[in-house]
Parts: sequence; structure tokens; C-alpha cells
Amino acid sequence: MVINRGTVNRETAKEPFWSMDASEIFGVLKTNLSGLDEKEVAVRLKIFGSNVIKEYSRSSKVKIALRQFRSLLIVILIVAGVVTIFLGKWIEMSVIFAAVTVNAIFGFWQENKAETVLELLKTYIRVRARVRRNNQEHGVDASELVPGDIIRITQGDRVPADARLLFVNNLEMDESV
Repeated sequence: MVINRGTVNRETAKEPFWSMDASEIFGVLKTNLSGLDEKEVAVRLKIFGSNVIKEYSRSSKVKIALRQFRSLLIVILIVAGVVTIFLGKWIEMSVIFAAVTVNAIFGFWQENKAETVLELLKTYIRVRARVRRNNQEHGVDASELVPGDIIRITQGDRVPADARLLFVNNLEMDESV
């Protein structure tokens, strides 16, 4: 097992913390049960960045509209509509293309609305964490957590980051979304 005794850096985060005991982890991350001080938190935020999952960019309305025609069933209906044009079956052709159009409109509407609602929900939900810093417990935004922070999780809390459990008492988790 490689234990990094230099400064805490991006390579430090690749250590197999799951297989180490607490004293080894404290040594690698240069922390202790008192937590980090504010200067060290600022340094680590610069090195590691914020504790946020990279967000995907929202699809353009054109992409959403084009995605409505990717289904195999829709492609088959379009081919059938083209074949009915060559057969001169104008009523059947109209019905097929009307069905494809209605499907595309409703699909676009649903997908666009879902993305809009998800974006709005993200602005309302802020995950907070109880963290030990300077030998005191503070409430911070989960995006401000850094490797080496000592997090306190109590009943009903969300786990705010990847973490190694140090002390546990009757732990039960609900992993459902």
C-alpha cells in the first residue's frame, strides 16, 4: 500500500481508503478528528475544486425534436408512409403521417417539460453537511467539502460526498432515489 507523506494532491484522492484503517487515512489526508482548519480547506478547494457532480448541458430544442424520430417504430411508420405515397393511398398516408406528427409533438412537449422541471428542481435543492473544522462542528454547503473533512451524518441526512465511515452505530441506509 502506498501512503503519500507529501502534500495532499489529486493523486492522494486515488488511494484505496476503503482498505485502510482510520489512522492511515488521517496520515494520508493530513487530518484528524478535530478536522481541517479554514486555510487548509481553502487550499484543498483550489486543488480539488468544488464537491459537485459535473452537470450535463441541456439539450437544444432542435435535438429534442430530432430525438422523437429515433424510435424504430417511428422509422417503420415513416417508411410505410412513403410506400403509401408511391401506392397512391392518400388517406392511409395522411393517417400514418398524422400519427407520427402527433407522437413527435407529444414526445417533444414531455421531454422539454421534464428538462425544464429538473433544472428548476436543482435550484431548490441544496445539500448541507455537518462538518468538523477547527475542532468545532459547522453546517456547510456540501459543495464546499474537501478530502480530509470529517463529516457527521445523523438520522435522516443525505450522504453529501464519497466518504469513509470512521464510527458507526446501528447504521441503516436507504439507497433509493
